[in-house]
Amino acid sequence: MCADIAALLHPMPERTDDDDAYQAMAEAAWQRREELADELRLSLQEGGIDPLLSTLADLHEQRLRLEEDMRLLMAYGRCFTSPRPYKLIDLARAAGLSISGVRIAFTDDEIAQAAEILHRAPVSDDGQTSSVPLVNRQPVATAQKKITNASLRSAVVNQASSTVQVGLVISSDPAQGNNVAADTLVTLYVSTGAASAQE
Repeated sequence: MCADIAALLHPMPERTDDDDAYQAMAEAAWQRREELADELRLSLQEGGIDPLLSTLADLHEQRLRLEEDMRLLMAYGRCFTSPRPYKLIDLARAAGLSISGVRIAFTDDEIAQAAEILHRAPVSDDGQTSSVPLVNRQPVATAQKKITNASLRSAVVNQASSTVQVGLVISSDPAQGNNVAADTLVTLYVSTGAASAQE
């Protein structure tokens, strides 16, 4: 059974006119077959793990990861590319979805994840506004993440404060709650603690 599963998942390539290329592809396929069959046999012998069921479970996990990657890439295509986003119809064709399927395929979670990975805010349409998030008394990393997720940019200025703990945001400019144009720079004033007497 282990050899059969490996053969089904790693079929031998079709013969080509180039014997050297075919030989290389065939050897690679044979190697992958042997490795998978050995792995399945070992799992069966040492752990009593059914090779067919475990392979199906592994493929299911791979499919879920691929679907996550597709959602992330669709969010990127719609929200992070410039000068304009990819068209829904083009993404739908490439992903094998309907246009409405692309519209609902990703959420704010994937947009936030992409923003965090890319270290930049989504591209906004002209005239789009964002509200400066609540950042006062937040750790600077948390505040920066909130700013990015709101399609804004951030800069940090260190400032002495006897009332705000070191590393927390004292205030922002523009102030939290203000509506501003997307991609506006928000300056975060971050506490360095109380000023020393010598200053």
